[in-house]
Amino acid sequence: MKILAIGNSFSEDATTFLYDIATSGGMSCKVVNLCIGGCPLSLHAENVRDDNHSYLYQLNGKSLEGKWVSIKETLLEEEWDIITMQQVSSLSGIYDSYFPHIYVVNNCIKEYCPAAKRMLHETWSYEVDTEHPGFANYGNNQRAMYEAIVSANRVISDGLGLEIIPTGHLIQKIREESVLFDYKKSGISLCCADGFHLDRLHGRYAAAALWYKQLFGGDIMKNDFVPQIEEMETDVSLISEIKRFVAL
Repeated sequence: MKILAIGNSFSEDATTFLYDIATSGGMSCKVVNLCIGGCPLSLHAENVRDDNHSYLYQLNGKSLEGKWVSIKETLLEEEWDIITMQQVSSLSGIYDSYFPHIYVVNNCIKEYCPAAKRMLHETWSYEVDTEHPGFANYGNNQRAMYEAIVSANRVISDGLGLEIIPTGHLIQKIREESVLFDYKKSGISLCCADGFHLDRLHGRYAAAALWYKQLFGGDIMKNDFVPQIEEMETDVSLISEIKRFVAL
């Protein structure tokens, strides 16, 4: 399975552990993320038109420092099975912000990778106390941001025939239904300290586990991969809780 994400740091969050989870599940894969931090669809479209080599190439969860590529160059690199698109987080719940830019990116993918399955990555709402200026687009309300993201992605999905990867839905469901991750009641946040990127351990694991389930059809409950990162202790009970929600 060859997977390409055209995105930013949010697709980086979602794909960091995907290769590890997939290989642990016995799957053979290549996972590439094209990353420009904070990149909106408008800039992706500009980069398509100008063939800008502005993207840091991230392979199987690791950045290849010094490797800067263009979208077109990367599309031609492989016979990709799945290619994902997304809007920048602060605009992901604003329907009008997708146009005409998503047409440019979508048409480019269809031209160079007609056999690839094109998908829409639904990003997540911010933590309740984030200071991200884009939170104001949703009245600084986490639930309102979540509902706007889901609504915008659903309409885009229907209009372009794109299957959604509902990462935002999963993150919100865990927040609202798991006592362990109820940040508003002293639980653990699925976001890191900035309140918008996913937590480097639990948040990133949750997103990648969902991608594994949806893209590979993998059973996360039978997957033995446990994320390990420096300076953070892995709590297996929290990983088990995330698995439970992914498997629902």
